[in-house]
Parts: sequence; C-alpha cells; structure tokens
Amino acid sequence: MPFRALNLSPQIVQAVRDAGYTEPTPIQIAAIPLISAGHDIIGIAQTGTGKTAAFVLPILMKLAQSKQTVTQPYNAARNRQSGSDLSLTLRNSSENGNSADRKRYQDAC
Repeated sequence: MPFRALNLSPQIVQAVRDAGYTEPTPIQIAAIPLISAGHDIIGIAQTGTGKTAAFVLPILMKLAQSKQTVTQPYNAARNRQSGSDLSLTLRNSSENGNSADRKRYQDAC
C-alpha cells in the first residue's frame, strides 16, 4: 500500500517520498486513517517503525487544511503584525527539554 492510499495530500506524499520512504509501516497503515478521522488512538510498535510519522502526518494535513480556510485579508494582516513564522518542535517523550528550550517556549508564548 503506498502512502497516497492513506489520503495524504500530494505535497505530504511527495515530502515523504523525498525523505526516502516508499511504503507505510503497519502502524502507519493502521493509525493514519484513524487519526485523520479525528479518533484518539493508542498504538504500540517497536522503536523505529514510524509511530511519530503516523502521528505527525495527519496533524500536518489538518494544519494545511486549516491554513486554506483562513481568509486572505486576515492572513495578510496577521503576517504584517507578527513578522515571524510559527515553528513546532517535537521531542521523544524520553528526552527532557533543557533550560534554553524552556526559555524559547516561554518567549514564544
């Protein structure tokens, strides 16, 4: 089953392909459709099987879709006011953020 069969956008499928992945793993095949549909899931799979991608790819889809629903005037005004882009950092739950990471988060909020 190719990634495009999981109803991911062509841009995300291309990004996944550019990253060197050709076929989704079993956890991705099981999780992506459920997460995309808004369901909460608990998935258990061995390290390195793509659990993070199974979680993140549907989130990226939702972010891309929500960006398309924002009106152009609002978007232009917001960009002029903020002057910066939003970034998101994901960490493995076993990693603890250091004080510099916490400071950047606090400054961003």
